[in-house]
Amino acid sequence: MNTILLKTQEKRIAYMKKNMFVTSPVTYSRISTETLIKNASTDSGIPQSQVAAVFYALSLQIEELLLIGHSLQLGDLGYFYLSMNAHATEDKKDAGAKTVYHKAVRFRQSKKLQNLINANVTLESTGKLSDEDEEDDDQTDSGN
Repeated sequence: MNTILLKTQEKRIAYMKKNMFVTSPVTYSRISTETLIKNASTDSGIPQSQVAAVFYALSLQIEELLLIGHSLQLGDLGYFYLSMNAHATEDKKDAGAKTVYHKAVRFRQSKKLQNLINANVTLESTGKLSDEDEEDDDQTDSGN
């Protein structure tokens, strides 16, 4: 069983126009592409240069295919897809590309990955209020 530490921060919630306390997971570090490639090479027995070549080729394919409207299944992990937000219009003639105000690539986890998380992760609060803001903790205001 893995334990994920949680932190609590006071944050401004824009749509509510007030400060509230928000709990989120503690992020220890961001694993680099090079480290991921090195670990995959060690785990698979495939030379690091070959793993790197495949990784970069897959990265290019993912970018290319997402930009032309495909979603991409990544085995049992889940899939990437393009997402857009657009303003609603009362009249069909006012709708369309001009109403799109946000574009993003999203990842949807598979049921298998969700089940692994639910079965193998416990949550534990750090018990203290964190004053630090992290660059990855911007999801609260957007409702994601």
